[in-house]
Amino acid sequence: MRSLPGPGLHPGAGRHGNQALVAKVNVDEEAGLAATFGIQVLPTLVILKGGRVVQRFTGVQYAKPLIRALQAAGS
Repeated sequence: MRSLPGPGLHPGAGRHGNQALVAKVNVDEEAGLAATFGIQVLPTLVILKGGRVVQRFTGVQYAKPLIRALQAAGS
């Protein structure tokens, strides 16, 4: 798993204190992890809280809905 900004990730990606960790996973190298989360479409963003999926986005998304989802998961 890669937790630093990479192609396609916002420059602000990475660890944000205790609030969030935005990570990029290469599904070719981590096929088991992709299967665990049922990832079939790229890109897919899975938001977890307490180890549970709270929201999922597939395909290219606008930043504002993603930020709102992260904020909602943090509260």
